[in-house]
Amino acid sequence: MPPASAEPLSQSLQGYLQSLAARTATPGGGFVAAANAAEAASLLAMVARFSKGEAFSSMAAVLDAASQTLLRLADADSQAFQQVLAVWQGKDESRRREALLAAAKAPAKVIECVRSMEAMAAALCKDGNPQLKSDVAIAADLLATSLRACDINILVNLQALPGEAPPKLTATLKTSRKVALALARIASQIRDQMEA
Repeated sequence: MPPASAEPLSQSLQGYLQSLAARTATPGGGFVAAANAAEAASLLAMVARFSKGEAFSSMAAVLDAASQTLLRLADADSQAFQQVLAVWQGKDESRRREALLAAAKAPAKVIECVRSMEAMAAALCKDGNPQLKSDVAIAADLLATSLRACDINILVNLQALPGEAPPKLTATLKTSRKVALALARIASQIRDQMEA
């Protein structure tokens, strides 16, 4: 087995968890969904680095970039929600619609990023380091959970949106559900192999 990192991360995470638990509007569920996906991307990157072949080395770099993108999207989600709060009580329906659309688009971007990782998770499941299959399963489940969370965040914003939902966001929801099922199948396949 690969050596474990000697430095505990719990202290670094403590501040984030305290912010999450605080009686403030952000960070909230949208931030968690994107951060969760960023963790999954980093977990897959680690598996790729312990897997043989140039393709996996390149994959690790792509996953590193995805993780950073997802962290930026986590912040973007919080900022978008702050804009919704800023215009919520106002009478300007067009500003409220604009803010709600921006808040729905933030998780939609997370979905697109996660969608790009589905094939990489499948490749690591098939040909990655067999000692780290459990990490692939965990990452796949985390990504599927992130997609379901983004789905909920889009729906809650669309529910409050005056007028019709943009077709692109409706299509994104369908994509999200399809990719979440595919990722769940990857995790289930690995669990089935472990139980055989």
